[in-house]
Amino acid sequence: MGGCVSLQLSCDQALTQACSCLFGDGNYIHMMKANLEALEITMKDLEKRRYDLLRRVSKEEDKGLQPLAQVQEWFSRVASIETQVSDLLKDKSTESKRLCVFGYCSKNCISSCKYGKKVLKKLEEAKELLSKGEFVKLAEKTTPGVEKKHIQATVGLDSMVGKAWNSLMHTERRTLGLYGMGGVGKTTLLASINNKLIEEVNGFDVVIWVVVSKDLQYEGIQAQILRRLGLDKERLKETEEEKAFSIYNILRRKKFVLLLDDLWSEEIPSLARKIAEKCCGLPLALNVIGKAMSCKEDVHEWRHAIDVLNSSSHKFPVRAHLLMDGEFTMMVKMHDVLREMALWIGSNLGKGERIWVKSGTQLSRIPEDIDWKVVRRISLMNNQIEEIYSCPNCPNLSTLLLRNNLLVGIPGTLFHSMCALVVLDLSENWDLCELPEDISSLSSLLHLNLACTRIRSLPVGLNKLISLDLEFTYRLASIDGICTSISNLQVLKLFHSGLCIDAAIMEELKLLQHLKVLTATIEDGLVLESIQREERLASCIQGLCLWGISEEVVILDTVALGRLQRLKVYRCTVSEIKIVWESKKREELLCASSRGFKHLYTVHIGYLEDAKDLTWLLLAQDLRYLSVMHSSSIEEIINEEKGTSIINDAPFGKLESL
Repeated sequence: MGGCVSLQLSCDQALTQACSCLFGDGNYIHMMKANLEALEITMKDLEKRRYDLLRRVSKEEDKGLQPLAQVQEWFSRVASIETQVSDLLKDKSTESKRLCVFGYCSKNCISSCKYGKKVLKKLEEAKELLSKGEFVKLAEKTTPGVEKKHIQATVGLDSMVGKAWNSLMHTERRTLGLYGMGGVGKTTLLASINNKLIEEVNGFDVVIWVVVSKDLQYEGIQAQILRRLGLDKERLKETEEEKAFSIYNILRRKKFVLLLDDLWSEEIPSLARKIAEKCCGLPLALNVIGKAMSCKEDVHEWRHAIDVLNSSSHKFPVRAHLLMDGEFTMMVKMHDVLREMALWIGSNLGKGERIWVKSGTQLSRIPEDIDWKVVRRISLMNNQIEEIYSCPNCPNLSTLLLRNNLLVGIPGTLFHSMCALVVLDLSENWDLCELPEDISSLSSLLHLNLACTRIRSLPVGLNKLISLDLEFTYRLASIDGICTSISNLQVLKLFHSGLCIDAAIMEELKLLQHLKVLTATIEDGLVLESIQREERLASCIQGLCLWGISEEVVILDTVALGRLQRLKVYRCTVSEIKIVWESKKREELLCASSRGFKHLYTVHIGYLEDAKDLTWLLLAQDLRYLSVMHSSSIEEIINEEKGTSIINDAPFGKLESL
């Protein structure tokens, strides 16, 4: 008949399918319990994997890198499946109670079968995500055509910028030199040209900024060019000639601009004598002015320079600081005039005060010409030293600075003859995972800096330390007993480290009677409240990183945290950050100035969820640097209605960077 279908199935076939349904792997009911257990275990493993990756990504972001799209997609998928599994597990108890016949059947087969099928599907998805959570590379540095330079307003330099720009853009002559005394604004002028090239980015493939420096190290110049082209790691093992050929082969096919900063050249003695008398016999002035004038070959230029020194010194800026803002807002840079003086003084001290400095010179190994027996202070910062091969005898060495190199390990024998070492800086060696136990032989060590390393724990025997920096040590897992073994500790920095303050660590910190400076990472709202109630401990906090806190309201007490300078709120889910100004001294409640953070100058907000605004920042009167990123719930920085209730005559009056 129309509309009917005839279905014939043999008894054997029906029996086979029934058995498969009840007892085979396809039985969602029978496998439900095992699959649920496997799902919960896999989700825990997935959570651990995500937590580890989040810390690694955070480290990369702090270096200015951007997470890869595939990494961000993985985090998004994990968050999605977490919600789905959480909803699924709400019915776990109900569905489990329905099982019967030793788990092979259910009192409600249809419901249990559907539920079991969903469980299996989520288990497979979770396993797939776990397998895909192995990333060799998490982030990368974007390479724009022009990298913008942070400079102050070019007051008085606009006409010179215009002349230089026109000379470059509107003539056949494409080589231009800028010269002058140190501090008159050559680098600022060059940076202004660099920034104007952003508007011309379609006309150039790449703009390359290179700091040449006094030593004129070709290897270092090549490294900067290759790094700008994103090829520094690929060409790491090439010779100088091979690198030169690689650079030529790449740039000959591109339209590029090469900006050379801090280019030096030797003195012309016969012309230098004409201006030397204006330096009044001061060695530093002779050195700086002589080298600034050495590129001038025309006598009229020298006469003009003398005229300027005689009559126009008032035209130079009065703001001639010895410490200048660096490229990053959290750093300062020593003016090369001051550095030359310091090195000159150091080189002329007696044998008992010998200083040896080779920082930022692209060294790949420790130089062999160091007189280890007499040297007292050594700086090899900002180089590319990977290994330490020799273990010299240096009984007088008091300071060793190895910051920002490529060290992976340190031989224990290195410390055997450093009985006088007081300061050791190993920070920013990102692949340094552990210290040898022999470091305990440094009986005079007072200051140890391990910030920005992958150190996991500390060796014993550092009981004389007064300063220990462990900031941004993401792998740090334990400092058990440190507070009892290093009882004289005055400075302890744990900002954005892998070790978060908990109740047990807080009890240890209370034992540090000499503690003056503390930076900390906290991931629990209750611990944050507790530490603010400890008046002596809270008053030591200068840097605070709130990591992964999930609370409706987080309270910050401006009296308890009166010395707070840095605040980072990262990966938190908080609806409101509430500022209070409680104190045991009632009279402080009447003082308007006690309501705010008097010293808080930098705030970084990242991946903050649920918060609608950041109006509480009005209570940071000294705020200079504010960064807000990846916080989509924030609708406005300052809510006008809330802001009217906060007394602040000049909101953000000192803000320099947003």
